[in-house]
Amino acid sequence: EAVVLSLWTTNESVTAKASKEDLDEGGSTRFADGFASGPELTVEQLLDKHFPSKNAIGEPLQWAVDAIQGFKSRLYALKLPPNPIDDLIDRLGGPEAVAEMSGRSSRHTRDPVTGEVRSQPRRAPTKGR
Repeated sequence: EAVVLSLWTTNESVTAKASKEDLDEGGSTRFADGFASGPELTVEQLLDKHFPSKNAIGEPLQWAVDAIQGFKSRLYALKLPPNPIDDLIDRLGGPEAVAEMSGRSSRHTRDPVTGEVRSQPRRAPTKGR
């Protein structure tokens, strides 16, 4: 028997961007369980890209900067769920137990020994390329 799930998006673009930008000096992310929240990152990206925070000559508008930070604080307080596809794979036994059929180039997996979440390429490198 098998269960087939269909997801609208894998959130690969926003999680990949967050993986590069959100690492602190110790190499860990701001996400407590190691899995990024696609919904949270999408709203964060919307605020950063489309909410005006500078005037016509490029100077920061303090009220807008404060408003964006306020929205983000409320967003983080919601504790939105992690990226659905990574969370499902983790809950169902990891990549060894779940066949993922998506176009993602990498996925986040939990090390069964340490519990640490790491990015893992989905395809094995091909020799000679």
